[in-house]
Amino acid sequence: MQIIVSMTTWSKRIGSCKPTLDSILNQTRKPNLIEINLDRDNFPNERKDIPEWLVQMENDNDNLHIYFQEHDMHVWEKFVPTFRRHNEDFISVTLDCDVNYP
Repeated sequence: MQIIVSMTTWSKRIGSCKPTLDSILNQTRKPNLIEINLDRDNFPNERKDIPEWLVQMENDNDNLHIYFQEHDMHVWEKFVPTFRRHNEDFISVTLDCDVNYP
């Protein structure tokens, strides 16, 4: 069974995601996938609108993927894109974008 970590954020808080992602990537037991779901309302130019460190982090980690959704995802629906992408058995863990997970 895969462990998939998903999160979303918006343009004013994307800078606070780095410590969160660093903490997940440095876990003893790493997730199979880390999926960041961003919306085109906040990031209309997709990767051009996100910090370079995040693009580099995606390039450096085969299990980290950034996806862009059509509309803003509210708290109650931020896990939906991940569920739609995966149809096999998996455990989904949804993170806050500004929390360090020791």
